Amino acid sequence: MIFLNDLVLGCVIFICAIIGALLNGILWRPSKQFAQFHPVRNFNPTTPPRNFLSAFSNALSSATSAIVNVCGIVLFFYIAAHLMHLPSFLTGLLEMTTGVAATTNPLLIQFFVTFGGLSVAMQQQIFMQTFQIKFYKYLLYKFTHAILSCGLLSLYLLFLN
Repeated sequence: MIFLNDLVLGCVIFICAIIGALLNGILWRPSKQFAQFHPVRNFNPTTPPRNFLSAFSNALSSATSAIVNVCGIVLFFYIAAHLMHLPSFLTGLLEMTTGVAATTNPLLIQFFVTFGGLSVAMQQQIFMQTFQIKFYKYLLYKFTHAILSCGLLSLYLLFLN
């Protein structure tokens, strides 16, 4: 939670991210006509296994596959961010951790932490494939969250710091 060797700034960044997420939820809440739950159309859950060993085996197989996919995405974007020698802003758009490490600007850190980068978006997409959320719309949600959080941090830095 310590960013730039400042515990208070780390806590403020965290609080701005939470408040930004709440404001983003209000901004993107569905209209009243669409507020009812709409089940996913093409979702076909597998039949539950009949015994513990089958359930354990299925869970282990699924978890292992997810771990390999996530690690592959992290590795790809980490290597890509380092090989391309991009400016810190573009590096942070690709891979959050590398972007945070490459800057000392609190607003960029706030943006990277709340946006997460394409690496995090691709990791989350693995688990959201069964939901009806388009990737570009998801990126828009993440972008508005980052902008709102940066706006809150800007207010703090201008008036309360």
